[in-house]
Amino acid sequence: MKLSQLEIVGFKSFGEPIKFSFSKGLTGIVGPNGCGKSNISDAIHWVLGEQNARRLRGGTMRDVIFKGTRKRSAHSFTEVSIIIENDKKILPVEYEEVKVTRKLYADGESEYMINEQSCRLKDILNLFYDTGMGRRAYSFIEQKMIDDLLNSSDEDKRYLFEEAAGIMKYNQSQRTCENKLNSVENDLIRLDDIISEVKYQVGSLRHQVGKAKRYQNLNNKINMIKIQLGGIEFFKMHKQLAPMNEKFLDLEKKITQNSKEFAQYEAETTKKEQALLTIEDKLKKEQAKQREIEDAINSFEKQILLNKQQITNNKNKLEDSHGRIKAIKLQKESGSDVLEKEYKKLEETKESLTLQKEQTEKYEKKLAEIKENVSKLYKENDEIYHKINEFQSKKQKILNEKNELETHQRLITEQIDRIKNKITDYTTKYEKFCELVKEHEEKQKQSTQSLHTLREKKLAQEKNIENIKAKEQKLLDESHNILLQIKALENEKQQLKEWEKNFAGYSDGTKAILENFGNTNITTLAENISVKDEFIGLVEQALRNILLSAICEEQDIREIISFLQEKKLTSQLIIKHTNNNKNTAIIKIENAIPLEEILTFKNEIVHPKLLENYYIVENRDIALSLVDQYQNSDSILNFITKDGEIYSNRGVVTTHWIETSSKGLLSRKAELQNIDKNIAALQEKHSQITHSIEETSSEKFELVKKVQMLNNQLSDTSVLLEKEQKQLINISVQRDNFQELVKDNKQQLAEIETQQTEIINGLKLVDVKLNEIPEEDEKALQQKLESVQATLKTTRREQYRYEGLVNDQKIEITKLEKDIAYIEQNIIRIKDTALANEQELENLQNSIEPLKNEIEHLQKETEKLESSFMKKVDELSTFKENNVSIENEFHELRKELDTLKMKLHELEFKKGVFSNDKNEIELKIQETKLTIEHLKEDVIQHYHHDLSHDKAEDYEELVPAELRTNREKQEKRLENLGPINLAAINDYETQKKRLEFLNEQRKDLVDSKTNLKEAISQLNETAEKMFIKTFTIIQKNFDTIYKEIFNGGKGVLKLENQSDPLNSKIEIYSNPKGKKITNINLLSSGEKALTAIALLFSIYLVKPSPFCILDEIDAPLDDSNVGRFLKLVNKFSTNTQFLIITHNKRTIEAVDYLYGITMEEEGVSKIVSVKLD
Repeated sequence: MKLSQLEIVGFKSFGEPIKFSFSKGLTGIVGPNGCGKSNISDAIHWVLGEQNARRLRGGTMRDVIFKGTRKRSAHSFTEVSIIIENDKKILPVEYEEVKVTRKLYADGESEYMINEQSCRLKDILNLFYDTGMGRRAYSFIEQKMIDDLLNSSDEDKRYLFEEAAGIMKYNQSQRTCENKLNSVENDLIRLDDIISEVKYQVGSLRHQVGKAKRYQNLNNKINMIKIQLGGIEFFKMHKQLAPMNEKFLDLEKKITQNSKEFAQYEAETTKKEQALLTIEDKLKKEQAKQREIEDAINSFEKQILLNKQQITNNKNKLEDSHGRIKAIKLQKESGSDVLEKEYKKLEETKESLTLQKEQTEKYEKKLAEIKENVSKLYKENDEIYHKINEFQSKKQKILNEKNELETHQRLITEQIDRIKNKITDYTTKYEKFCELVKEHEEKQKQSTQSLHTLREKKLAQEKNIENIKAKEQKLLDESHNILLQIKALENEKQQLKEWEKNFAGYSDGTKAILENFGNTNITTLAENISVKDEFIGLVEQALRNILLSAICEEQDIREIISFLQEKKLTSQLIIKHTNNNKNTAIIKIENAIPLEEILTFKNEIVHPKLLENYYIVENRDIALSLVDQYQNSDSILNFITKDGEIYSNRGVVTTHWIETSSKGLLSRKAELQNIDKNIAALQEKHSQITHSIEETSSEKFELVKKVQMLNNQLSDTSVLLEKEQKQLINISVQRDNFQELVKDNKQQLAEIETQQTEIINGLKLVDVKLNEIPEEDEKALQQKLESVQATLKTTRREQYRYEGLVNDQKIEITKLEKDIAYIEQNIIRIKDTALANEQELENLQNSIEPLKNEIEHLQKETEKLESSFMKKVDELSTFKENNVSIENEFHELRKELDTLKMKLHELEFKKGVFSNDKNEIELKIQETKLTIEHLKEDVIQHYHHDLSHDKAEDYEELVPAELRTNREKQEKRLENLGPINLAAINDYETQKKRLEFLNEQRKDLVDSKTNLKEAISQLNETAEKMFIKTFTIIQKNFDTIYKEIFNGGKGVLKLENQSDPLNSKIEIYSNPKGKKITNINLLSSGEKALTAIALLFSIYLVKPSPFCILDEIDAPLDDSNVGRFLKLVNKFSTNTQFLIITHNKRTIEAVDYLYGITMEEEGVSKIVSVKLD
């Protein structure tokens, strides 16, 4: 296996795509410092999965992307690929060629690929595990690593040994197992907490279930009563439907009858309407004919009027034509005289024009002479004026300067006033905004105080919530403890019951009697008496045999004795006593309490004298004293001491020993009673605590609501405060702006006032210049100018007069020329008019005859029209008489039709009344049905019972009042139950199942924990064996190579802690020939390099890496050491491909292939390759 190719795009200084091809043997990379040689090693590091930017000599991972130069732009990504020949299947994949690619974008997004298929970083790291090619393996050796290898932390050195030993995957598996083990242990801790909590919840819910079931029973009873009440109402409404349905059918009949009558009248109305339509059509047709006749009459009348008007017009035209003919003839006779006059006028005008032109020439000649004179005077005037102008210009310049300064002074004065006004205005606004700042600071202070107050309130409420939670937890704990106490008492009660059931503490005889004669009324004395609590133990101890005696009927005595004899058992028997007379008196003895005073018989079934004459005394001395005192008494007296000893006055002393671990019958009975009382008291207390828990929960809920309200208020106040802060900032900025404006304007005012002073000084200088100009020269020139201008004025008047004469002559000439043109045009017009009159005369004479013919034709046509007009008038009169009878018939039918419609309207009104009544009753029926349906649905929805399946007779005997009373009674009982947790039933089952599931889970986790510990132990054992084996081989290799590379000396590797090799510190000792070095740091840099090289090649002997990159590690070596180094490299090059980055000439000479890295373009690395033969 070997590294075949390296492709780089945009990595560090490689701005252009670069491709390296590598062969077996030694490949050298050379180039000047800073050209990017080591970037090749970094690129291979990076593509193999290096995630530490500092190991790549960068600050962040984005630093590996080409940053650009002055001439080139930065790249948006970098991509590096290596191609590895996997012919020996060292890599755990089936491919013979493996291409690994890594790409990084400027936004930090990364891509990883194996053979062009997307993968994870983890897949690449796993691919190179235990191959010696990983990102931190011994296949990358650089100068910096020499010191790091010898002086670095033990972890870094250990990594190389573990990589060589091939235990990286075991370490990885072990770390995974340890992480899982930690996770399992944490899960177990959490699960134990959860199980504890769920156990507590199950115990708490168990008590609530019984109460919830009682609630459900009562609720079911109440629901049944509600169903019955609903059924009564349901069938009551069903009864109300029958009369409504009858009324509805009656109204439907009336509506049907009404509809029949309405149909009859409607048919008759339709006939009448049809007849009316027929007459109406006839009438319309007659009226249409009448209108046609009227239209014809109107047409004739209009045409007659038009004809008459046309005749009148034609007659007028005929008269006009005759008049025009006469006028044209007269105009023709006068036209010849006018034409002769116009020719004569034209000749006279031309002669006047010639005379006017001659006179004009004379005037123009004189005018030229005058103009020449004026020109000379103007020249002289300009010369004088120029001199005056120069004099005045100088003066005016000074005056202009003065005016300019005065204007500037005025403007500056105005500007000063404006600036002063601005300063006053800005100062006012500044003061105003200062006040606003104070107001808003006060508001902000108030808002801050409100916020602080609200936070304190919130903290107080949260503290209250915590207190409530603590109280609630305390109550829950107390509830839990009470349940545990109840459980313990119930267990104790059960134990006592069990003892009672098994006749514990009875003699064998008594036990046999009770077991075999249990169906009779046989009891013991202990069951039939009660003793004061403080004397129970004493009575049990002193009278144990009597208390365990069986009480039986007299008739059963023989049978029981026979049974005892048969079984060879003994027992003390008491015959049941039936005489209830109790006449014996108790003997009173000083310092002694009669036993009968502390005993109470439940039933008078034993002889009253059975326990007579038994007394309780304080101690043995009193008992003996009383025995002496009453030794001669007729009665047998027994004195019981507090120690349980019985002293008889007959001299008999009885003592008893009772096993302290067993309980007597009386103690057991008293204890059972106490247990029942305690259980009842604890249950009552638990109920109170449950109520308190519910109250606490409600209180907590209210407090949480208050905290939420405070949060809302805090949010609103924060928003208000933020708003106030923003306003304060804005106002402060405006205040500062106005303050700055005041400052700027004051500064500007000072500058302008300085300018004003300069202008005043300038005005004073101008006045001095004006005073220096002489007034006499200007006056002489002015007088000469006035004389020339006077002469010029006189001459100019003469010029103006002749110019006026010339202009008048020219105007007269123009007028004469226009007159001539006008006369010539007039002559032409007169000739044209004469010709037009001739043509008009001819046309008028030709139009007279047609007009006469048209008048005659119109008169004849009008006579015919008047005859037709009279005929149509007669025809119209006849039509009008006929139409009157048709109209009368139409009006009669209309009246009949109106009568029928009135009847129809009356029937329709009745129908409406019936329909309304029907709709009302139908609505009532629907409402009743809807109510019935709603009642039915309501009962189904709430109580899951369908009333429609019931029978009415089932509800006839039920009394609603009694049902309601019963319901109120049940509801009262339900209310007395107090708060109920109905969810407790389901919650109990759920939590119970959850507890079972959690216990199963816990068992699985415990099993998993055991398995993981076993797996870790096995992995540790395997890894330790492999590590020790590899370390031993490397030890031997290191000593051998060390002696070879140093020509003697001793190199030693040691584990500081042999008992824990996987965690032991690795010590490296280097003693070159002839030296005794105690500290490796005392070695020279060359010796350190050779020591590190010896160690690395020692590892190579154990597990050779397919390729190795040596980055300037020969730099500290002298020539002789370089030779030994190269000898070692050549030795290993048969199995390992070496890529050597170097500056050393001897190393360069030794390589098979050589790549040169240059930087022809600043900031961009390029390659030059050569094969060395």
